[in-house]
This record gives sequence, structure tokens and C-alpha cells, in this order.
Amino acid sequence: MLLGYPFELVKVQQQASAGSSSASNSNRGAKIGRTGGSSAQQSGILQVLRQTTRTGGVRALFRGLPAPLATALPVYIAQFGCYGVMLNYLAGSPNVWKLTHASGPPAPLTHHLVAGTVAGTASTLITTPTDLVKIRMMTQQQQQRTNPSAEKPYRNSLHCAASVLKSHGLPGLYRGLCLNAVKDGLSFGAYFYLYHLLSRSAASWLSTHKRMVERPKLANTIGTIVGGGMAGALSWTLVHPLDVIKSIIQAQSLDIKPAPIAIARQGWREGGRRFLFRGWCANTMRAFPCCAATFVVYDSLLTTMRRRKQDLVRFVPLAASGKDEDCHCETAHAH
Repeated sequence: MLLGYPFELVKVQQQASAGSSSASNSNRGAKIGRTGGSSAQQSGILQVLRQTTRTGGVRALFRGLPAPLATALPVYIAQFGCYGVMLNYLAGSPNVWKLTHASGPPAPLTHHLVAGTVAGTASTLITTPTDLVKIRMMTQQQQQRTNPSAEKPYRNSLHCAASVLKSHGLPGLYRGLCLNAVKDGLSFGAYFYLYHLLSRSAASWLSTHKRMVERPKLANTIGTIVGGGMAGALSWTLVHPLDVIKSIIQAQSLDIKPAPIAIARQGWREGGRRFLFRGWCANTMRAFPCCAATFVVYDSLLTTMRRRKQDLVRFVPLAASGKDEDCHCETAHAH
């Protein structure tokens, strides 16, 4: 998260400013509040990073980080937990809450697609308020850069969440929920599907090389990195137009009724394809390393759990037979 967060900031500022030029032209609720004008819209990644650090230092690159950082653990638990439960359900497991998908034959790719879609959709109950706070803190910083005399509405992430909740209640915090659910459902379905497809293909291809035949663990690790990174980049590309519209909706004034179709039409009329893929480069540069690292950790945890499960299976029969000495050895190995 820390590695890719500056690119997330660039992406959000480019996306939110993509609709600012249409703010005064749309009369159907598609306008967004002024978020810094066209400077971020016309600037590249390095330019936005330079402008941000020039006005606020390195610390400004992590504006809005506390909200996603505080919810990172619950989000990952919800996403991967729901994903595992759905895999067990689709496999017909008698107990969907057990870690049965961590062992046994690989699940069909369609199971990963469905399980990922459900997990992504469910996780938006946590990620939607987090994204709203993060985006509003980022665009506030953009406003301050272009107009230093402008009033600063939020002191920090907690104050932002409290202010939105006080003025607009839960509907304010969950602004853009439906669009976010569609976006994350599609992206996470594609994410898990592509990960397993690409990682298996990469590991299989690498295992045919002479240098990798005797190093299957290295081949699997490289396959995980390639599969995770490519899956993240491709799945985010698939839903990037929805992400642009969601960012605009969450950055605009809370008094404006969300109108995703009107925003899309106005943006297409003024910017064409470039509007729908505003911030794509920054998003891809963030997604590849972050998603690759996520799956390396995830696969390592599953491997550890498989080993612990095997050790426990070996320990139980010995304990039942009363072989104290052997039990002691197996217990030490299990711990």
C-alpha cells in the first residue's frame, strides 16, 4: 500500500480534474466541484508528483493514507475470507468455513471468477467510505495547491469522515456505493481468474527450462509475481472507466445528486476515450507491484497453513495411540 500510494494520489487527482472542465457546462448533475482545474488533467505522473512535493513536501504524497491504512486489514480479511468461503461453497464442501481450498486439486477457473466477483462486491461495504474520505482529502490538497487562499474544509481523514457523516449521514459516506460494487465485483472476478490462469501458465512454462527443473519453488514464486502483477494491471484496466466516474462522483459536492451516466456522456463529449482512461498509467504502475506482492504473501500463507494442517493430521493419530515420545516430537514440529 505504501509503495503504490503516491501513484494512487496521481491517479485520483488526474481523474477528478478530468471532469472539472465540464463543471460549468453540464446542467444534469454531472458537474463536479472544482478540484484543482486542468493542471493535473494536463500533467503527467512526474509533473503531478513534483507539484505535490513542491507545495507540501514528501508528506503530501501520502495525504488521505490513514483511512485506507486503518481499514486495510478488515478489507483483506473480507476479500480473501469471502473468496475462500465461496470457493468451498462452489466445490460442495460440507463446511464452507474450513480452509479446504488450501489443499486438494486446483479449483476450476470459473470458480475463481465467481468467488472473486462475490468477494469484491461484498468488500465495497468497507471500501466505499474509505475511498470517499481518501479521494476528498486528495482533491482538497489539489485545491490548496492551485488556490492557497481557499478554505480548508477538512483537517485530517478522521475529521473528513466525521464532517460527511454529520452533514449527510451514512448516505454521504456511501456515496457511489452502487458504482463501486459493480466496479469491484467485475475487477476482483477478473483479478482472481486471471491470476490463476497466468500464474499456472507462467509456472508451467518456467518449469520446462533446464535451470528451473531443479528449482520448482523459484518457478512457482516467479509465476506468482508475474501472474499477480499482470492480473492486477489487466483487471484494473477492465474497470478503469468506471473508476474514473466513481472518483468524480466522490470528489464532487455532496449536495449534487450522483449522475454517473450524465458524467460519462459529458466526459466522452469533451474528452473521448482519453476521459475514460484518465490516470490509467499511474493506476497500472501502482497495480502491478502491489498485486504481485499481495499474492506472494497470500500464497506463502496458504503454503504455511497446508504444512500446519499436515502436521496436525500426523499428530492426532499418534496422540490417540499414547506414544508420548513420538507425540512430543510431532508437537514440537507442529509449533
